[in-house]
Amino acid sequence: MNIKVGLIGIVFFSVLTSIAQNSDQSKLVFSGVSVYSGVLSHQGSIGTMQNFRMLAPESDILKEDFSSYDKNALFDNYESASMTGINIHFKFINEQKKDQKLFSSLRLGISFSDTRKLSRGYSKSEKFRIDTLYSSTTNRVYYVDSTASSGVYMDYGQTEVFLNGAYLISTHPAKRWSFFGGGSIMLGFAIDSYTFISKYNSSYNSNSNASIDDPWRNYESLSKDEYYQNDPSFSFIASLPLGVDFRIGKSTPFWMNSHIVFDYQPSVYFYNIPEASTSTITTARIWTLGYKYEFR
Repeated sequence: MNIKVGLIGIVFFSVLTSIAQNSDQSKLVFSGVSVYSGVLSHQGSIGTMQNFRMLAPESDILKEDFSSYDKNALFDNYESASMTGINIHFKFINEQKKDQKLFSSLRLGISFSDTRKLSRGYSKSEKFRIDTLYSSTTNRVYYVDSTASSGVYMDYGQTEVFLNGAYLISTHPAKRWSFFGGGSIMLGFAIDSYTFISKYNSSYNSNSNASIDDPWRNYESLSKDEYYQNDPSFSFIASLPLGVDFRIGKSTPFWMNSHIVFDYQPSVYFYNIPEASTSTITTARIWTLGYKYEFR
């Protein structure tokens, strides 16, 4: 936890220091716009039954007793969600530096993502004998068994809007290929928070005579879903963008000003869940691929 908080502090300090240094020596000018799409992947949190009963106090499903059920973790280490956004770009111009090798820029934008923050599942399966059959021709005994399964799956998710700011340092932007790195902060607001709960019951019969066994013949299944709206909340992401910028054209002005940009951001992700009285700091990764057009 202390390491993650320290990383946030380092990012803040580095970005603010670099911007302050450039503001004394350079002027900031608008340079272009970009659109992008990618993936926000964060380390998932496994919720508890108590969490979800706080998130959905009116749930009929969660009033049942699940103490005899096995717990299932629905997250596979990292939970991934799509992310899309648009940025505007500014660059620092210092006319006194004619031979500089590194160039500074500022990137501001807005992005959207729908992420699952909490998840938990409970399930159980029981098998019991319901009939015994006797063959009059072979005198063999066949057993008819019934397998009953039931479970409940719970998700808490948010649709978030992020306001983004990044300070970047790159190699020469006029070259065909350029590389960049820097610091970024993203302030998120949940415009839609929701809890989804689903319960199912299923059963099928099987016969010990394999030649006539067809478990789907008597398959039955019932399910019930519940959906609840939750309170808005906020989140925060601090990251270290690393990427490559490819200028598409060499001669035609339009294509000379067009760029394909790949961006990878190892991140620290903070979010809170008001009704469950929980706050989480976790690691995250962001990958984006975008198109940028430069005006100057």
